Amino acid sequence: MLQDASSTNGSAARKPPSPYRLTPEQILLSEQRKAKTAEKARLAAEKASVESESNPDGLSLGRDAALATLGERGRIIGRRWIGVTPDSSHEEFGYKVKVMSWNLLAQALVRRELFPMSGNVLKTAAREPMIHREILERNADIMCLQEVDRTDTLLPLLKSAGYAAHYSKGPGKKHGCLVAFRTSRFECADTHQILYDLQDIREPTTAFNRDGNVDSKGSSFKTTNIGALVKIRDVKNKERGFVLATTHLFWHPKYTYERARQVSILLREIQRFRSAPAPGPQAQEGSENWVVLLAGDFNFIPLDATYSLLLSNPLTSSQSAALEHSRVVHKSVDPSAADLTPGASSEGNDEDEEGGARADDDEEQEGGEGEEQKEQDPDKVIKNARRARPEDGLASDEELVRVFSENLRALGGVEGKGVRSLCAEAHRAHRASDGGKGEDALRVFSDRLPVDEGRDGGWEHEWTCYTTYFKLVLDYIFLLPSPTTASTDEPRVLSILEPLKGEQMEPGLPQAGVCGSDHVAVGVELGWRS
Repeated sequence: MLQDASSTNGSAARKPPSPYRLTPEQILLSEQRKAKTAEKARLAAEKASVESESNPDGLSLGRDAALATLGERGRIIGRRWIGVTPDSSHEEFGYKVKVMSWNLLAQALVRRELFPMSGNVLKTAAREPMIHREILERNADIMCLQEVDRTDTLLPLLKSAGYAAHYSKGPGKKHGCLVAFRTSRFECADTHQILYDLQDIREPTTAFNRDGNVDSKGSSFKTTNIGALVKIRDVKNKERGFVLATTHLFWHPKYTYERARQVSILLREIQRFRSAPAPGPQAQEGSENWVVLLAGDFNFIPLDATYSLLLSNPLTSSQSAALEHSRVVHKSVDPSAADLTPGASSEGNDEDEEGGARADDDEEQEGGEGEEQKEQDPDKVIKNARRARPEDGLASDEELVRVFSENLRALGGVEGKGVRSLCAEAHRAHRASDGGKGEDALRVFSDRLPVDEGRDGGWEHEWTCYTTYFKLVLDYIFLLPSPTTASTDEPRVLSILEPLKGEQMEPGLPQAGVCGSDHVAVGVELGWRS
C-alpha cells in the first residue's frame, strides 16, 4: 500500500530545485539592465522638461515620443520640405501652415497580384510602421488621408503625437477618409459627410423618375464614395479658421462622368458647409470667409475632364469623348440595366473596391502603364451598364461647365477662374528660382507628357502613384476661391514636400525602405503675411 510521503517521514515533501533558477551572474546582469533603463527614462524626462520650457506649445514633443516607439521599424526615404523661392526664410509671413495629403493604401485592399515586386512589405506588420513613420516624420499641421483602415492603431498614434482626427467612411466600405490637425494650433468646430449617391447634381434638386419607381440623381454608378468636411478654428484667434475637405473619388478609369458629377456636388456642399454656423455654444460667425482646402485622391490625371472643369479650362475634344463614353447607367443604379455598353462584357465584377487596379491614363496615352494586364481587364471596360436616357438626368458637357462655374462663383470665385492647384504653384515657383535649376530641379508632369500651351496641369507632380503596373498622378491639394478678394489676404506657397523620383520608387511601391503605400504623400506649406 502506497503511503503519503508526509506520513512516512513526518514532514511535508519538498519540491525539487527549479531547473530555471537564475545564477548570481544572471541576476546581476538583470539588475544592471533595469538600472540602465531607469537612467534612460530619467534622462528622457529631464530632456523633455528642458524642451517644454523652450517650446511651451509642445509642437514636436508628442511626435518625437511617438517616433521613438517605432525604434528601427518601418524605415522609409527621408523627404525635406523644400523652399520654392530664393527667400526661403519667408520671415514676412507671420502665419504658416503645412498641409499634407496621402492615400495610405488600405490593408483591406492589398492584393499580391497588384504589387508583385513588393514582397513581404505587403504584410501588416511590415507596412504599418512605415505608414506611421511617414505620417510622423512629415510633421504637417493638417493632414488629409484616404484609404484609411486599422484605425485601432492609427488613431491612438495620432493622439499621442498631438493630433485630433475625424474619420468618415461610406456605407459598407472597409476604409474611409480622415482629417487630422494639430491640437496645439486648432480645435474642431464642425464636421459633415457627403454621400455622393444621395445627392443630385442639379440645384435646386430635381428628382427624375423612371418607370414610376426609381429616382435618379443624375448618377451613373452607386459608388458609396464620400466627401469628408471638417471646420477647424485657430485656438489663439477664434476668427481664423479653415474648412478642410478630403475625398477619394470613384476608382474606375472609364467612369469619367461619375467623377465629374461627384466633384460638382462636393463644391456645392463645401460652400453650404462653410456658410453654415457651427453647432453648439462655441458657434462663431465668420466661417464663410475661412480658407477652404480640398485635398485627396481624385483618381484623375491632369489631362482629365474633371481637372479641366476644376481649373476652369475649356474641355478638349478627347475630354468630351471620354465624358460621352461614360454616360451610362450601371446596374447599381438601375438593376434592370441589361443592354450592355458596346464593347463591354457582362462577365467579371466591376464593383470590387478599387476593382483590383488603379485608374489608368487610357484616354491620353499615359505611357502605356499596365500593358502586361489582359486586354479585357475589368478596369478598361464598362460592364453591366446601359446607355443613359434623357430621363436618367445625366448632365451634358454644357451643363457640367455651367454647374462647375456656378459652384465656384458661389464659393467666391470670379468668372473664368478656377481653383488654385497648390502643388503646381510650388513646382512652377521652384523651377523659376535658382534652386530649381539643373540637378536640383523637381520633375513635373509636363517633363514626361506634353500639355497644350495655355492649359493647366503641366506643373503637377511627375508621379503620385507608382506601382509595377500603374504610374500616375492622382493626388492634389487645391485652394478653393474665397469671398475675400484682397490680394494681400491670399496665401503664398512657401515650400513643397520633396517628391520622390521615379528611380527611387522602382520596381514599384510599396517598397521596403522607401514608402509603405502605392501613393506618395504630397504636401505644401502656406504662408500669410498677417
